[in-house]
Amino acid sequence: MTTPKLSILLPTNVLNPWLDEAVDSVLRQTGVAFELIVIHDGIETDLGRPWVHDPRVTCVVNETSHGLAHALNVGARSAHGEYLARLDGDDLCLDGRLTAQVRLLDDSPEIAVAGTLARRIDETGKVTGTLGVRRDGDVRPLMLTRNCLIHSSTMFRRELFEQLGGYDSALRQMEDYELWLRMARHGDVVVIQQELVAYRVHSRQMSRGAGPTGAHIHGVLEGRVRLAAALGYPRVPQLGRNILWWGAQAMRHRGWRQSGYLRG
Repeated sequence: MTTPKLSILLPTNVLNPWLDEAVDSVLRQTGVAFELIVIHDGIETDLGRPWVHDPRVTCVVNETSHGLAHALNVGARSAHGEYLARLDGDDLCLDGRLTAQVRLLDDSPEIAVAGTLARRIDETGKVTGTLGVRRDGDVRPLMLTRNCLIHSSTMFRRELFEQLGGYDSALRQMEDYELWLRMARHGDVVVIQQELVAYRVHSRQMSRGAGPTGAHIHGVLEGRVRLAAALGYPRVPQLGRNILWWGAQAMRHRGWRQSGYLRG
């Protein structure tokens, strides 16, 4: 196989039709040499699935799951591409995604991370809307108030990822936002204004359970303060933005509990 330009990290802890659809959506991409690394997190590889035998696919098995961040770091250690891209096992790559992001990163060395808009779909695959930040250019100022990137839509530079130590494996939630905040101190963050992934919204998503306290909250709050300093923004206003953001997380978590999505 040609040396890949990029490596797509796709972690999963379940083998189901959504995963097959996600893998197939990557393998249909054209215009760029890539490898797809499917991280089986706490599950065994099913050799009966045809994509397992595709030469572009590498299956990595974690016998015991230690969370998404750890699984992604393990997958990244098997990567050969100049760039790393993400996709979750319940989402889809849309036509032209990989070529658009590779072209942008090739042409713009100042960009550290590139995301895209997303087509929102439900459990049946029906399109229900659009997700993502509608803003051209560098979105780092917005990153001081919220996560502007859809994890499944991102592509970033492997060299910078490794230099920063990858995802913080101690985090079981918001590991992506915390990583983007660290990367944003080294380059621009942009959102391509095209729907290049399909993001499936369903009741079993891990992000719905993100609690308002813990290491993930501390990591994000600290990362936002450090990014503000790197951008030359005053510290006190950022502390105020952090308070408002933390309050919003608490209210959101309470809402999910009351709706019945969270248990315990």
